Amino acid sequence: MIDNNFKTSNYSNSQYKGKNLIIIQVESLQQFVINRKYNGKEITPNLNKLISQSLYFDNCYYQISLGHTSDAELLTNTSLYPLENSSVYMTKYNNEFEALPKVMDSMEYNTFAVHGNKASFWNRNSVYNKYGFNKFYSVEKLKNDDMIDMGLSDKSLFNQNVDIIKKNKKPFYDFTITLTSHSPFKVNNDFCNPDILH
Repeated sequence: MIDNNFKTSNYSNSQYKGKNLIIIQVESLQQFVINRKYNGKEITPNLNKLISQSLYFDNCYYQISLGHTSDAELLTNTSLYPLENSSVYMTKYNNEFEALPKVMDSMEYNTFAVHGNKASFWNRNSVYNKYGFNKFYSVEKLKNDDMIDMGLSDKSLFNQNVDIIKKNKKPFYDFTITLTSHSPFKVNNDFCNPDILH
């Protein structure tokens, strides 16, 4: 049966071959805040703008288990479901994965992950290697100029990511994981101002 409501996207066209791919996994963000207002102000104004110019998947559902953020990374980069009673990153890190970074690397993409936490947290230093990332920029490899409880703030992370992108040859796949929206939710109020991104 054909779903007549399904619309094809221009992004499936070969005209996008060789274009850069940036995936930003935002800690603890869920769809219910997207395109919504609170007291007359958009909650996610910059994301709303990006969505209007991007391919947006709004039919994704919470699938994480004991691996939390690492389970979301597993889903994103391998299309595999997490384990029910343990974390793949902790118990299956020696497995071989058919992962997006390996596929992109085979297409001559430079692949890198950027995260403001320690490389060893969730065993990312081992798993990212198995995924096929060419480089992993963790807090140990980034300038620690604006630290929060969990590691590097998103403001600093995104500013440094711009420099990382400039240094890496194109085309590239950049997988970035944020931290600021992780509990205990301590954030610099300037970072909440959408005007700083213009």
